[in-house]
Order: sequence, then C-alpha cells, then structure tokens
Amino acid sequence: MWHKLGLRGRIYIILSVLMLITLIGGVVMIRYTYRMETLLTLVIDRDIGAFKTAEALQTAMVNQKSIGSYYFLDKDPDWLRQLGEYRQLFKEHLSRASFMSDSKEQSDALRQIESGYDDYVRIEDRAYKKGDALLYRNAGDHFFKLFTLCENYKNIHRQRISDVSRESRREARYLRIIMLMAISMSFFLIFFLAIIFIHTHSELEKSREHLQQTEKMAMVGKLAASMAHSIRNPFTSVKMRLFSLSRSLKMSEAQQEDFEVISQEIRHVDTIVQNFLEFSRPPRLKMQAISPSAVVDMTLQLLEHRLNSYEVSVRFVRKENMPEIMADPEQLKEVIVNLMINACEAMGNKGGQIIIFEETVPDRSAVVIRIRDNGPGIPKAVKEKNFQPFFTTKEEGTGLGLSIAARIIEEHGGKLEAESKEGYGATFRLTLPAQI
Repeated sequence: MWHKLGLRGRIYIILSVLMLITLIGGVVMIRYTYRMETLLTLVIDRDIGAFKTAEALQTAMVNQKSIGSYYFLDKDPDWLRQLGEYRQLFKEHLSRASFMSDSKEQSDALRQIESGYDDYVRIEDRAYKKGDALLYRNAGDHFFKLFTLCENYKNIHRQRISDVSRESRREARYLRIIMLMAISMSFFLIFFLAIIFIHTHSELEKSREHLQQTEKMAMVGKLAASMAHSIRNPFTSVKMRLFSLSRSLKMSEAQQEDFEVISQEIRHVDTIVQNFLEFSRPPRLKMQAISPSAVVDMTLQLLEHRLNSYEVSVRFVRKENMPEIMADPEQLKEVIVNLMINACEAMGNKGGQIIIFEETVPDRSAVVIRIRDNGPGIPKAVKEKNFQPFFTTKEEGTGLGLSIAARIIEEHGGKLEAESKEGYGATFRLTLPAQI
C-alpha cells in the first residue's frame, strides 16, 4: 500500500500523523495540567488546611493544660479567664474541622475528639470548683487520650497529603512518558520524511540522468542507424571487389601483405558498422527452451581457435547442466562471445585463464553464469561506466559491446554485472530467470 503511494501522498500522510501526534500531545498535556491543578488545589484548600486545624486543636489543648497547671500554683482567677478563651478557640477549630470534613473517617474522628474533649472539660471543671489539684492531675489520662485522637486526625490528613503527592508524581511521570513518546515519534517521522526526500531527490537525479542518457542514445541511435546503412552498402561492394581481386590478381609478398591489412581493416570497419546497427535497434529475441550450459558449450566450440590464438585456457566449474530456460540461444551466444573476447583482450597475448562458473540458485528461480579472468582487472574509476554506450578503454573499440550485451540480458529479464578488484582480474556475472 505504502509503495503504491506517490511522493505527495506519502508526505501528506506523514504530515497528517505529525499534526495528529501534536494535537493528541497538546490535549493530553492540557488534561494532565488541569488534573494536577485540581489535585494541588485539593491538597492546599482541604487537606493542608485540615492538617493545620488539627495542629491548632492540639496547641489549644496544650495551652489549656498549661493554664490549668498555673492556676493550681497561684489560684489566680485570671488564668481561668484565659482558659475560657482557649476553650472557645478549641471549639472554633473543631467547628472549622467539621466543616472541612468530607469523609466518614474524618467525621468519626472528629466526633471522638469532641466527645473526649467534653469529658476532659467536665473533669477539669470539677477540679477547678473543688480546688482539687489531685483530681486535675487525674484528668491527664483524658488529656493524652484526647491528644492521641487529635494526632490520629492529623495522620488521616497526612496520609491524604501523601496520597495526593504520590498521585501527582504518578501523573507527572505519565505526562513525561507520553511527551517523550510523542517527541520520539515526531523525530522518527521527521527523520523518515527526510529519508524520503533524500531518496526521492536521488531517484529524481537518476531519472534525470537516465532520461538525458535515453534522449542522447535515441538521437545517437537514429544517427548511427542512418550512417551505418549508408556506409554498409558501399562497403559491401568494396568487400566483393576485394574478394574478386584476391582471386584474379597475382601479387608479390609485400602486395599480399598490404592486401591482407586492407581486408582486415575493412572487416574491422564492418564490425563497427554492425555494432552500430545492433545498438540502434533492440534485439528481436527468438525464445526457445534451452539449457544455458548448451549455449556455453556451443560458444566455446566456436571460439576454440580464437582462444588458442590468445593462448588462453578455459576451465569449467559445473556440477551439472543448468536447467532449461526460455531464451534466444543466438543472442546469449553473442553475449558470451563478447565477454570471452573482452577477457582475452584484457589479458593480452601473454596467455591467461578464464574460469566459467555455472550454478542454479537454491530455489531454482534463476541460473547464474560467471566468467572470471586473471587479467589486470577493472580500474575503480572505470567500473561505473563499464556498461555505458560508447565508453571504451581500447584504442580501436566502439564502446558498444558491453552495452549491447547488457541490453540483451535485460531483454531476457536478467541482469549483467561486473565484479573486479584492480590487479586481481574481473568477473562478469550473468543472471537469467529460470521459469519456463
């Protein structure tokens, strides 16, 4: 599905996903900020306020206990007046705490505090009326019990503050994770978009070069075809006359040598013309079921004397004949001849060895022929241009042989590749589909 989309469609999809991620991230952030604000408001307005009220209750109780002790020391009635103020303050704090209560646990705790406080006040009042310091000291048990109840009430709010704090940290952690995921996804999509742009730019450059090359080759092909036809007709007459003269003239050894040179050069020009004609028109394949091994054998039989003249030996690496495929044997033979002659010329007249590897891929979907020589190899600067038309490193070459060979293999649905390391020979890999 993705590969079927054009560049514009891919970019629109990626940009839409980026916008969606940004929108979702923004909504989530807003939601979590409101959520955290609510939690903090609850802590500040309810739990911290209630916690402070609980502390105020304890403070009021401690003050009452201290004032009672001072009263029994000097019997000053002013202490009892201050005691009434602290009792009133305690009641106010207790009323405020009841107003802020929002759970049964808090209400029960406050009722226990209120009940305990009433008992404590009754005992204190009896001690004040009787002036009984011993009775007042006995009220200490009620005081510490009441103090513990206030502490328990404080613990309720302390726990709630702790829970809200933990919840806030959890919410903040979720928010960070979500934002990191959104940022990571955004970076990934931006990186992916950059790769698409780079790949597309590269493909456009290749397409532009290919188009320019195609236009140039089309123009050159038309010119080559026109020139080749124009040149070939008079050359045919020249060859026929030369053949006639060779049979009728009596020539000296020097003249015979000149005659041979002229004939050889004419054959060379005829080969160039033939290459131009083949390049200017696509090969018309005559497909038939044949084993590429048979084509290789026919080619070597044809080139036997030529290989001997170059003092080149040929070695096979063939486990078994390759399976039959649909191919044009004459065209394949032309490709192998071209590669073999190129290998011989690369190794020069000093002899050499060509190794032909034949193999069938494991799933039998293709056959592979590799032709390796032990010549000087292909320079790195030249390797990329090897199959370009009219490119040659030979003084008398046309630069069309490998281009024509590659086109023939492509017409068969295969691929011709060159592998080489300078100074270690060259290998041409010929891959053909094996389905019949």
